[in-house]
Amino acid sequence: MMKFSTQDIQALKNAISAARLVGVDAFVIANGKVSGVSEKMNGCIFSDFALSEKPDIRLGLNRISELDKRLSLFGDKDIDVTLDITAEGKAKIMHIKSPSGRIEFRCTDPKMIKAPTEITDPIIAVGVMSKAEVAQIVRGVNVLSAEKIVMHIDRNQVIRFEAKDATNDTFEFKLENPAEFIDDAAPMLTQFDGSGGVITKLLDAAGKDCDPMSFMISQTGQLRVNYNSFDLIAIPKIETY
Repeated sequence: MMKFSTQDIQALKNAISAARLVGVDAFVIANGKVSGVSEKMNGCIFSDFALSEKPDIRLGLNRISELDKRLSLFGDKDIDVTLDITAEGKAKIMHIKSPSGRIEFRCTDPKMIKAPTEITDPIIAVGVMSKAEVAQIVRGVNVLSAEKIVMHIDRNQVIRFEAKDATNDTFEFKLENPAEFIDDAAPMLTQFDGSGGVITKLLDAAGKDCDPMSFMISQTGQLRVNYNSFDLIAIPKIETY
């Protein structure tokens, strides 16, 4: 049996909120990390996460949207959260108790959850955008009901977002600040989901959380943002030129 501290409970709630932002509904907490990938393979959480007690356990959580509801079931009342743990160090059942009631959540074998154990895709560029720029990009994409968003970084390090709808009508927006290439990175073009997709949700939330908001671009075109102390990734389809 393991008991969550008050800080552990809040950290778990924050991790769930962050993961859901990029479409992740299952993740693993193990080896000092929280890790999970969305079903559509277009979003990922991979961030530091350490439980205050028994940090070496392996905790697999599927249907985290359901877990979120159960953690919030008793409102603002203080709750106790404990885990039944197998002899192999895997979490089996989570018990959520308040002074007046209780509910359980059955954990999942971590091996059954898509979760990277490391990220080997190197960062090739770093960028920054203001809260106003983020809001303009999100509004433009949503007004157009765009089906895709393309981020360009040209040879002059200019960062430009382009969105197209089903009829090929286009919205374009250029960031004020140029990208900072790491080493000898080449210009690139990276395509993401459009309106309602992971990147718009991630940019919108992160832009409201931090002004200006910094972001990183990996070699394969992943856009990485730190939101509420969690490292989140929008996974693209990518072309280079």
